[in-house]
Amino acid sequence: MPDIDRREFLTRFGIGTAGIVAAGSVLSLASCSSPTKKEAAKLAALRVSSDIYKTDLVQRFAFSIFDRNSQVASEGSIPIMLTSPSGKKQKFGNVHVREKGISGNGIYSVMAILNEAGSWTMNTEFRGQQLELSFSVTENNIAPGLGTICPNGITPTTSAPLDATILCTRFKGDCGLHSHSVPELLETKKPFIVIFATPARCQTTYCGPVLELTRNVADKHTSIPVIHVEIYKDETSNNLLDAVNAWGLQTEPWLFGITEDGKIDSRLDGAFDQSEVEEVFGRLKG
Repeated sequence: MPDIDRREFLTRFGIGTAGIVAAGSVLSLASCSSPTKKEAAKLAALRVSSDIYKTDLVQRFAFSIFDRNSQVASEGSIPIMLTSPSGKKQKFGNVHVREKGISGNGIYSVMAILNEAGSWTMNTEFRGQQLELSFSVTENNIAPGLGTICPNGITPTTSAPLDATILCTRFKGDCGLHSHSVPELLETKKPFIVIFATPARCQTTYCGPVLELTRNVADKHTSIPVIHVEIYKDETSNNLLDAVNAWGLQTEPWLFGITEDGKIDSRLDGAFDQSEVEEVFGRLKG
């Protein structure tokens, strides 16, 4: 089998490039015929975070490790080192896999200061193998950035669905997270959470699970409202909801924590587990 590029690699894993972004060199997978033990052990680290940008604020960098058999291999704890374009290093020891609520599909995430635009490198050791992942930090963010004011465009609700023909593709139109719009909650001057996910049409395997686990966490923290917004206007077209365009989202799923003064406090995207969602709720509760 010839070498395959990142897009095909993701496709074989059943993970679309819209939700999980791979970075680094072309991945060389060995021949399908009679693979050696060394070839069978081939591993690759793939970036999960889709919108990493230059900022002095601490932001999330997430990735997962896959094997040549299209399986998520992430497990246990690993050391992580990030190297900036100028050569500055950030070391993280014993980073444990995040898999609460997404067992078998875990990821690794660290909170790092990525304050240089350009090509960064992540190095780690997993199952005795040295893995390296190159990823880009852009000069500017695409989705709403940390510390910025939350977009105040109206989001679809049960009473005012706007341009959404279905409010939730996971729970037959209503997952219980469509009672309020973003402008309405901004007026309360209290923290809240917004999750963008389209379970039935997600280009990754994560939209459904992360929506469900977010609902589970929300049930335990009723003082912090949660808004769910689908991605598309209906179940068949590729027309994005006006709210999705207003937030500038180009990938899915996304979860944002909004403070009482209407600023973006936390951002989770691509894939995340219940422990990360719980941490967002915890930050907002103070």
